[in-house]
Amino acid sequence: MKIPAISTLIFLSGIAQIILSLGSIAIPFVLDWKAEMKKVNSLIRNIFYTYSVYIFMTNIWFGIISMLMPQQLADKSPLACAVTIFIALYWWGRVGVQFLFGKAEGRPSGLIFTLGEIALWLLFIVLSAVYTWAALYNLALL
Repeated sequence: MKIPAISTLIFLSGIAQIILSLGSIAIPFVLDWKAEMKKVNSLIRNIFYTYSVYIFMTNIWFGIISMLMPQQLADKSPLACAVTIFIALYWWGRVGVQFLFGKAEGRPSGLIFTLGEIALWLLFIVLSAVYTWAALYNLALL
């Protein structure tokens, strides 16, 4: 069976997720997490770092499987359905968080940060759309 262009979009989304993950390594330095984390108790700090590692590793893994197995993520199997639905929900959740909490105080100002925020918004929406399309395709709804 011929796999449609969705596998190419999944592959490109994998690259984007790896780039996003690698770029996120700079965030603790740009936002001076070391100083900021001194202001919170050790339990909150531990939870924050734990969540940060989980998110980083999830994004890396989504990127890896999307780059190494794009055809399998678009083969209409039950596993492809489950994985693409999960990744779509994950990214739509990120869009929701960005929408609800994206204007938090304390974020850096300036054109570069504004452009970066817009780029992230667009990336989160594109990733959400690609994996939603893949999920719908896998569910034979497209």
